[in-house]
Amino acid sequence: EVLALGEELMTAGTEQVGQSDDEGETADEIIACMPVIVKALEKSSWDNLDKMVWAIDAVMADEYNLFEALAEYLHRDHPKEEWNKLADRLQKKLKSLPRPKATDRFSSTYHRDELTNWIIVAFENAGRTDEIIPLCESEAKLTHSYVRLVKILVEDRRFEDADRWIHEGIKDLGQKLPGISSQLRTMLMEI
Repeated sequence: EVLALGEELMTAGTEQVGQSDDEGETADEIIACMPVIVKALEKSSWDNLDKMVWAIDAVMADEYNLFEALAEYLHRDHPKEEWNKLADRLQKKLKSLPRPKATDRFSSTYHRDELTNWIIVAFENAGRTDEIIPLCESEAKLTHSYVRLVKILVEDRRFEDADRWIHEGIKDLGQKLPGISSQLRTMLMEI
């Protein structure tokens, strides 16, 4: 019951914050309620996987960083087995999303990128790190997320691959997305 009320609060609160013309008081009041919702989530009878999916859905719907307490809940220690199940569930969700079109703007791919970021977190916590780079490679062209891919390749000390993807990203983006192209050029200089 508390989680159902929490969902109502998060939906109405997000709408209210979007319409409010205050100094952040509305957002602060909503943020102050989040620990109660996290506590209810922890004590709910749902299985751990459903709790984690519920929290991710809420965090991904958060336009104003009101639900950071739920993100903190997700970053706590959860069993490796649950992260593994979560990775599989999120991958299914990603596959069900429509593929972005070449004409889509950044905002249309934002949700897909956020979901991919959570899959990466799940892979890391499940010990499935070998699946991260292939996922990022497949998403780079779809969502122009070359920067994320290059960062991961550099962290993995795969500099030649990073160099190749930087050049591919710059060629792909050209002047369409000069900010990302600029980031890629900066990364190339750092490498």
